[in-house]
Amino acid sequence: SMDYLNIPRAVFSSWDISAPLRQGGIASVAYPEEWLGSWGPMLKALKNEKNAQAAQAAIRESPLFDRTAKAGLELTEFGLEAPAALREERFGTRFAGRIPGVAASERAYTTFLNKLRFDVFNKLADDHIKLVGEGAARLDEVANFINKMTGRGTMPDMLKGASRFLN
Repeated sequence: SMDYLNIPRAVFSSWDISAPLRQGGIASVAYPEEWLGSWGPMLKALKNEKNAQAAQAAIRESPLFDRTAKAGLELTEFGLEAPAALREERFGTRFAGRIPGVAASERAYTTFLNKLRFDVFNKLADDHIKLVGEGAARLDEVANFINKMTGRGTMPDMLKGASRFLN
């Protein structure tokens, strides 16, 4: 199973809070306020799962959540039950979450990137709507840009079936 093949990568990422520079590095320059605002939730999520779940809930319960979902912004999940396709690539196995340090790192990594994606998307979406008007807004393109900027871009069709193996 691909879960077993991804264990070494997930273990290597244990006690890792590299999301701000690894997948959030571009945003640190382009969107420093949103980037800095994602650090607190990440560190709280590293501390315990309750904090990570609260950060996820805050996004889902936001009045802007439906807009982000409709546009196709990718928000990921963490934990033993999360499907591999909805996890951050560094944590592409559900088994590694049983290894000390890995579950905490996955929570922190996921929380940082979800908060960053959500906040940057909504800032850009608002700016885009002001510029072109509600009817002409292409929020799917805004979401696609953010997804790619933070490591959740699309793969060419011929490689989609092999994505877990390539990871």
